Formats: sequence, C-alpha cells, structure tokens
Amino acid sequence: MGSAFSGINLFCCLFWTSAGRLLTLLLTTPLAWRIFTRIMAVALAVFSVMVFL
Repeated sequence: MGSAFSGINLFCCLFWTSAGRLLTLLLTTPLAWRIFTRIMAVALAVFSVMVFL
C-alpha cells in the first residue's frame, strides 16, 4: 500500500513540476503576468461564490 501511494505521489509531483515549468516559460512578459493574474482572480471569485451556493 505504501508503494502504491509513493508511486501516485511521484506522478503527482512530476505533474506539478511540469506545470510550474510550463508557467515559467509562458509568463515571461509583464503582459502575460497581468493576464494570468486577472484570470486567476476571476476564477477565485467564481469558485468562492460557488462555495456558498
């Protein structure tokens, strides 16, 4: 059981590391950062409202 959880954890960590690396490559300009932060702010607001519905 420990091996199964360790294997799943390995793939999860690899996914998040790859996603972080991709974001590093995509967010190289101030405009890209501004767009990304606005999208994340809207997503946070939408999901916060969904919690209370």
